[in-house]
Amino acid sequence: MSALCQVLMLNKFSEAIRTNLTKNQRLKIVALVTIEVHSRDIIEHLAKSGCSDAASFEWLKELRFYWDRDIDDCIAKQTNTQFQYGYEYLGNSGRLVITPLTDRSLQLQRFTLVLCLSCTRQTHYLSVVCLSVDMYFAMSLYIAEGFQ
Repeated sequence: MSALCQVLMLNKFSEAIRTNLTKNQRLKIVALVTIEVHSRDIIEHLAKSGCSDAASFEWLKELRFYWDRDIDDCIAKQTNTQFQYGYEYLGNSGRLVITPLTDRSLQLQRFTLVLCLSCTRQTHYLSVVCLSVDMYFAMSLYIAEGFQ
């Protein structure tokens, strides 16, 4: 998406938020704006840092989604972690802001999840308790999965 297109979309969301909306519609638009502003900031950072290589850590550290034709499914990737997208509707959650600290926290949580996928149920349970709900929302995973 071009920067101009993204700005136009954010302007439309900004106009829409000032109209008479239901609580659910307002939550959706606020979440979309928050995510789009974060995406804009990430793209700006990548451009300013001169990132032009798909193997660059600046690119790899971002949460990315790909369609894997071999398995005919969506894959979420970040650094050396990879998960199948969960397709679980987790509700319409509100978001205040996404900060660099939030990003680092979610990266750490994904590493924790990868490391515990082969652990015992008790260890996995403890790890899932510590994981952020935001991470599960990002990958659309069923939150209670670790508790079964």
